Amino acid sequence: MTDKDEKKVELTGLAKTIFDEVMDEVDEEIKDGFGMILNEAAMNVLIKNIQTAVKEKIVKLIAKSTKDDMTEVDKMVLGEKLARIVTKKAKNEFAAIVSEMVLKSYEVMYELRNEIIEEIFEETKIEEEDEDEEEETEEESEEEEKEY
Repeated sequence: MTDKDEKKVELTGLAKTIFDEVMDEVDEEIKDGFGMILNEAAMNVLIKNIQTAVKEKIVKLIAKSTKDDMTEVDKMVLGEKLARIVTKKAKNEFAAIVSEMVLKSYEVMYELRNEIIEEIFEETKIEEEDEDEEEETEEESEEEEKEY
């Protein structure tokens, strides 16, 4: 089946409302959960990745499952199915972020170690040069005193 064979599903009424609410929840919960950890641009990319990845499945499920006389059980089942679709994709996206953070953490620790060691060598070299200059100055002063 090609893209042309697939029917584009248009949601209206209750189905559209449910779709909008699911997408809004993706946006709100990610911003609430990661607002202090990720910058706004990173959060927006994360939100867009999840919403884009789940959109087609969610639209099809909502179109198939939504009816005007939904029972409480129907609502619960639909909500659970929608949540599974979204959380599966979200889990993959979150895992990618965590992996990247772990790798970056090791890189930062490695760089910290190397930079600290390098700074110690540079600073002690400066101290040694200062001490050598002081010793030379003292020796020159002693020689000048002997000359007088």
